[in-house]
Amino acid sequence: MPKQYNFFEFDEVTSTNDVCLSEFQKSTKPTVVVANSQTKGRGRNAKNWDSPKGNISYSLCFKSPSIDPGITVKIGLITSIAVFDIFNKDVLLKWPNDLIFNNKKVGGILVESQNQNNEIIITIGIGINLNIDKKHHEWNDIGLIDITKKTKDSFIEMLTLKLLKLKNLDRKNWSKEWDEKCMHIGKRVTLGDKQESFLFEGITDSGQAKLKKKSGDIELFNESSLKVDGLY
Repeated sequence: MPKQYNFFEFDEVTSTNDVCLSEFQKSTKPTVVVANSQTKGRGRNAKNWDSPKGNISYSLCFKSPSIDPGITVKIGLITSIAVFDIFNKDVLLKWPNDLIFNNKKVGGILVESQNQNNEIIITIGIGINLNIDKKHHEWNDIGLIDITKKTKDSFIEMLTLKLLKLKNLDRKNWSKEWDEKCMHIGKRVTLGDKQESFLFEGITDSGQAKLKKKSGDIELFNESSLKVDGLY
């Protein structure tokens, strides 16, 4: 792995985000932790995220002077591109942080941050189901069979290098790229606890959801739970 970041690989950990943050605090370099499974993984809103064998559990920790309000949405796009480039699988996106394959969730993203000495420590957690054992029938995956360690390492390296260049996605057309990967453009959605349904019109350049009301007005929303009609 490149020397511009520290790299740790485990068969099993409690949480890659927790281990990654701990290792990062021992060094000044960005840190990556990868595990085949987690025993105490978590998702957004403190939800449990189980990680059986056959999953990539990945975390990256680094310092930044600020945090991009659309960081989670941008990471989804970066991950989808890396999956296609290495595995040739077209993983689509569900706003704000789900990875979708064949209309089923196969992964997700969790971004955590904390302030330290006028800087922000950002920890990015990404979980992707590559090829889950059939006994875990409740899980979905992207159907990779006999994946080699070399290929997996290539994916981890590409993903990391892309994530370390997040600022490059400040260009205005990144939101159009995200829209092209979104699996629910123009579909009816429900947001959080709201009873009203909307048409999903895409995202802004800051990652906000553009939702059209029945009146035709467009409302902008920051990260929230989104339910898509007909999808899990």
